[in-house]
Amino acid sequence: MAEDRVHEHTLRRHVAEMVALEGDIEGALEHQREKVRAHTETTALLRQCHETASSKREALEEHLQRLGGDSTEPTDTAVAALFGAIGDADGVRTPTVSDLLRANYTAFNYAAISYAALCEMGLRLYDPPLREMAWRHLRAYAESAQQINQLIASVVAWELQQQGLDRRCICPMCSMGACGCVAAGTYDVNEAWRETIPTDVVTERGFLLLPP
Repeated sequence: MAEDRVHEHTLRRHVAEMVALEGDIEGALEHQREKVRAHTETTALLRQCHETASSKREALEEHLQRLGGDSTEPTDTAVAALFGAIGDADGVRTPTVSDLLRANYTAFNYAAISYAALCEMGLRLYDPPLREMAWRHLRAYAESAQQINQLIASVVAWELQQQGLDRRCICPMCSMGACGCVAAGTYDVNEAWRETIPTDVVTERGFLLLPP
């Protein structure tokens, strides 16, 4: 049927776009390894994310083949442009570890919302395996973004220390030989995300039904 062909073409196009997206993220993370190796936790996170992106791309390519599509056709993605724009416009300043983390955070959120769209397509156009795969990949990127949330404050503090910038805070903790700035920064990030969750999502039972 003509309608079936349109459905299949739509799914193939969006899966191919996600293959390209995963390839861009995978390549960017590989390129970043040398730039972040001085910070152990970031190095471990990027290694994990790179391996995950690679496995996601391979799974998507397999599904695309089942749909009769081809992943070799080049596709420009917004993530490729994002990674290409990291650093100063004149290219003089080398991106810092926190620069790379912020770019990755943006890319991971973009990938997560893209998988949310793909998940809905898998539901509406009835492709259960694609729906399940998209949901797993969505969750993985949400977790990766949360890992950056937990890491960013300590990375910024480390970078300032590397630059020889002494603390200028006035809280009494420094005089006791301790610092609560990283913990406070991480708490603020987590609290901001908690406070922005829509209250009706938390309090109301059930879910919204729409006409078929």
